[in-house]
Amino acid sequence: MSGQFGKDIKHRVFIAAPPEKVFYTITSGDDWNTFFTHATEIDPRPDGRMWFRWKDWGQDFYSAETECRVVKAERPNSFAFEWYPVGKVISRRWNWRWRGNTAARLLH
Repeated sequence: MSGQFGKDIKHRVFIAAPPEKVFYTITSGDDWNTFFTHATEIDPRPDGRMWFRWKDWGQDFYSAETECRVVKAERPNSFAFEWYPVGKVISRRWNWRWRGNTAARLLH
């Protein structure tokens, strides 16, 4: 998978929570709304739909809505979706495993 600029973005982080909590947070519109969006809706099933919404977001007061498609949802260890914010498909995949804390990996 190649990102918007021709390169993958890979990020790893340790989270002090079990995988079920991480899965719930990533698949909860309310949790996205706490830091990134406004009124996001998520149907966390394969082929489910997501709607990211922004209202007066950032210093430019950006408002928009975009539809996403869930491509993978394997509770509690994996979640992936595609979205189209710049007119082409952008994929995001999260995978994680439990080792006392959750080791999460994002590929964008």
